[in-house]
Amino acid sequence: MNKIGGNVPVVVFAYNRPRHLEATLWALRSAHGASEIDLLIFCDGPRSESEQNPVNEVRDIAQNAQGFRSVKVFASSENCGLGNSVIRGVGYALSFYESVIVIEDDVEVSPGFLVYMHGALHEYVNNNKVFSISGYSPPVEGRERFGNGFFIPRICSWGWATWRDRWQSVDWNVGEYALFIKDRSRRLEFCRAGRDMLDMLINQVEGESESWAIRFDFARFISGDGLTLYPSSSLVKNSGMDGSGEHFEKSRRYRTQMSERTEFVFPPLVEEAGELTVAFSAFYPRRLRSRLAIWARRMHVHGPARKAFRFVLR
Repeated sequence: MNKIGGNVPVVVFAYNRPRHLEATLWALRSAHGASEIDLLIFCDGPRSESEQNPVNEVRDIAQNAQGFRSVKVFASSENCGLGNSVIRGVGYALSFYESVIVIEDDVEVSPGFLVYMHGALHEYVNNNKVFSISGYSPPVEGRERFGNGFFIPRICSWGWATWRDRWQSVDWNVGEYALFIKDRSRRLEFCRAGRDMLDMLINQVEGESESWAIRFDFARFISGDGLTLYPSSSLVKNSGMDGSGEHFEKSRRYRTQMSERTEFVFPPLVEEAGELTVAFSAFYPRRLRSRLAIWARRMHVHGPARKAFRFVLR
């Protein structure tokens, strides 16, 4: 039987959506083994006075969280943004723990989520080819044939886990970007599980994005083209596709049936599921908006064109 140890915390990042956080904590509290975990909740600060009330509501909910072995709440007086919050918060947690499970305030987990995460972290702790664990599995055709999960060269930020050594390998300044971006073969290799990955990286380094996830993914690639373990059926659902989020628009594209499994066996052989990498690439295409933003920035017309792009593509 899969078991949960008490040495892996769950870190939750919250901001200004109290109802979403309530749903996230309710689902987490209902997961098998929740009473055995340490919960760390990082609450970002308001960007303006108008956000103070929902931010305060979120902090009240966090302070009153129950059903876990321990709860610690870290409330920022300033708005750090999601990227900086995750980098700091996960780094802080990994200064005390060897591994960590992370969810954001719009991710609801299944009853078996914690069992799966703890089991996978234990299974692959000494295999550096496995860079992270994903709780989400996109609705791509063929994944059900991999009953014990599969490996893809792409991280996922919707309910995930990793280890201290993988996290500490990340260069958040993306120092190898200048050489990488000139090498077409490496660019194609990096984004073989979704061409959106390259656009996200370019917009991070050359633009205004503040994504921790694409930098984490780039580190996965640079450090040896690592892989992420995905479950054959999703163990989380994202409730932030309702238009309330800062980084995603309203969409039904990513919806998938959440598994009720609570027992798991993990793949003994760590190798890329090539056919599903192809399926991921089709599921995560390049977005026209991202391509236009990159073109405009490189042509030095990004400022004047920005409003026009938003008007046309809204």
